[in-house]
Amino acid sequence: MADPYSFFAEAQAATPVFYSPQLDYWVVTRYHDMRQIFQTPQLFSAVNVLAPIQPICPAAGHLLTAGNFRPVHAFDTDPPAHTRVRRLANVAFTPRRIAMMEPFIRALTVRFVNARLSRGQADLVRDLAWELPALVIFRVLGIPDDDVVRVKAGAESRLLFLWGRPTEAEQLRLAHGMAAFWQYAEALVAQRAQEPRDDFTSGLLLARDGDTPALTLLSTWTQFFV
Repeated sequence: MADPYSFFAEAQAATPVFYSPQLDYWVVTRYHDMRQIFQTPQLFSAVNVLAPIQPICPAAGHLLTAGNFRPVHAFDTDPPAHTRVRRLANVAFTPRRIAMMEPFIRALTVRFVNARLSRGQADLVRDLAWELPALVIFRVLGIPDDDVVRVKAGAESRLLFLWGRPTEAEQLRLAHGMAAFWQYAEALVAQRAQEPRDDFTSGLLLARDGDTPALTLLSTWTQFFV
């Protein structure tokens, strides 16, 4: 984890694919093989991308159910469902919306550079690249600044629950956080449906492309779990 690049180079040279007991996954190491996999959903499905790497204990599963959490991921599907969602996302994520973000991104980056990179030495990942993209994504989605800490906590719960190896006690804590995050996203999308704003979440709800069916509220708030 401290320096993975030497391992990546060794793996690429040694084999195009290998099984990792630690991850319980097959790992593909070379670009052209990965590209072929991504372009062949009939053989390599994306529907289990967000499945937990270890079984959910019954108590944690009950907490998720009680919190109305539903593991539906509109963006992690195979064609034609993914094609529909991506088409509507492209309608919502317009060049105009991207251009409007530039002043915010520029000001935020300058503030980070002045505050964190002016000491003569810095870790670019820790001090800049770790938090900056997240804050930009939050602004794109329309998450209020006052809710950033809350959303970060929800995202951390999801990350550790899905891709960590938590104990049963930890699963209970993380499941509670995931359910709370789900309810937050559900309420935010419902509010945007009633009162659209100039953000990506509202844009997704309003996106239309010919006869392509519009996204439902459920499909829209699952963006927060991608």
